[in-house]
Amino acid sequence: MRVAAAIDTHSQHPLAQAVVAFATEQKVAFPRADNYQARNGRGAEGELDGHHYFVGNHRFAHELAVCSPALEHKLAEIEGQAQSVVVVGHKPHENCPGEVLGVLAVGDAVRPNAAQAVRALHDAGIRQVVMLSGDNQRTVDAIAEQVGIDQAHGDLLPEDKVQRVRDLMARHKHTGMIGDGVNDAPAMAVASVGIAMGAAGTDTAIETADMALMQDDLSQVAETIRMGHRTVRVIQANIAFALGVKAIFLTLALTGHTSLWLAILADTGATLVVIANALRLLKPT
Repeated sequence: MRVAAAIDTHSQHPLAQAVVAFATEQKVAFPRADNYQARNGRGAEGELDGHHYFVGNHRFAHELAVCSPALEHKLAEIEGQAQSVVVVGHKPHENCPGEVLGVLAVGDAVRPNAAQAVRALHDAGIRQVVMLSGDNQRTVDAIAEQVGIDQAHGDLLPEDKVQRVRDLMARHKHTGMIGDGVNDAPAMAVASVGIAMGAAGTDTAIETADMALMQDDLSQVAETIRMGHRTVRVIQANIAFALGVKAIFLTLALTGHTSLWLAILADTGATLVVIANALRLLKPT
């Protein structure tokens, strides 16, 4: 815990913050690791007491060649319980093969309204809800099953998320990407619409996104879609009404059945009707 917290105290990633919070709660004294380096989609590393340590996911442990059959069995057991794994160890270097010091299991509690939010997205007209995660596939599958997500893809690096979004855009044309972290920002940038979780999102994600939710509530996305559809319908009705009125009075003017003042009165009246119709958008659905 001391090693993990010393490295993770540099990071704003939710898993890292959970590790630091737990270490603090358990009154584990930890310094701030030197030479910290973040490994996007993998974890992080840093120096502590002159030794080079790492914290990371299953993928990172594989890349560092520190996985053993016993560790693989343990990681599979944790991932099968829909929990994320954080492998903590001494990084291999020169003649040192490296060593795993321990494994932390971090469980992200599913929000009570998560399944309802996914259903609301479908009800709002979203054809397919897809989960893109850097977490392991077992955990991603378990979470997706709990909340009713159509497809779930795990073990993704930031560039993998970008490719997945591009694939979705090729199939569906319009694709919205919701994210809150640095790893999500590139995918949000290439999506038709990038949506950032305003309160929990990083500055990078919020700056990249086209819109930000002021509350960390996915049900607001479905409400935004419904409001967008409603707004378009009102705009279309206003344009049709305004053009219809002008067409009627143009015809009456050509046939000599109207006057200038009546035309002005009708034009002003049409403007007031259009404004009144638009004001209906202020009323909650």
